[in-house]
Amino acid sequence: MSLAILLATYNGEKFLAEQLDSLFSQTYSDFIIYAHDDGSTDQTVGILHQYQNKYPEKLIILDYEPTGGAKNNFYSLMQRVDADYYMFCDQDDIWLPFKVDVSLKKIQGMELTYICMPCLVFSDLRVVDHQLNTISDSFMECKGFFPLKHNFREILAHNIAPGCTMIFNKKCRDIAVSVKTIDSFPMHDTLAILVAEICGKVEFIDQQMILYRQHSGNTVGLQEREFSAWLREKAANVAHGTQLKKSREIVEWHRKMIPEICEFPDILPENKTVIKDLKALTYSNKIDRMIIYHRNHILKNDWKNKWKIILV
Repeated sequence: MSLAILLATYNGEKFLAEQLDSLFSQTYSDFIIYAHDDGSTDQTVGILHQYQNKYPEKLIILDYEPTGGAKNNFYSLMQRVDADYYMFCDQDDIWLPFKVDVSLKKIQGMELTYICMPCLVFSDLRVVDHQLNTISDSFMECKGFFPLKHNFREILAHNIAPGCTMIFNKKCRDIAVSVKTIDSFPMHDTLAILVAEICGKVEFIDQQMILYRQHSGNTVGLQEREFSAWLREKAANVAHGTQLKKSREIVEWHRKMIPEICEFPDILPENKTVIKDLKALTYSNKIDRMIIYHRNHILKNDWKNKWKIILV
């Protein structure tokens, strides 16, 4: 049995050593870290080599051309690494000591029931600042997500599962790397979970297993805010057309993703009719698009975005 932790790096010198220390402090240690740097100009590569010298059998640095961003970097690692199980690893978080052990046991238990099917597991995480002070005890609660009610139609609206919480099996990976281009998907983790939701099984661990670091160098910017601040931001978004822009982006991603999704092998019978219907999104007009979204319960809990879909 082999487990690959895929580590994509870029100018991560500030927090990389802490992340690597957390990986090498896991209670389950039978894994290999595969790292690829995307052209860092700081000391990131030097730090990777220091740890490779210390753990030569546990850390493999893959040397090839920069890919041009986190999505392509992670996907290139998926394409090059062969293993039974895979985990995505960001360069600036902290993995709690039990993360690998708990995640692996969960997915192996799933495979006893869902034999030869793509399987994926994700979990909650604790959101912290750059000094590891807690911003939110639960990423899922802070974002208003309902992970126990996940399905691929919800993932089409927004991926609720951060890639750094995922573990998925080889069957899931093999389908993911068979798509024509990763450019059809907003992120690598969106592709992975869509494969498992549409062709296999996804389960959630209701446990925080990562310290999810927010800082000036990343783009999530998740913070708990007062209602007044939230309301001011929403008003500003409406005034500047930000919400309509986001709705247009959703539609455009759907037009790119759906043709690729239709080519997934072994689509579950209960998903085939929905996917066939969604294929019409690639050429439908505004009114037909709204009908398709409503009929298939896309954005069913997000009316503020559903009605905007008509306008884009």
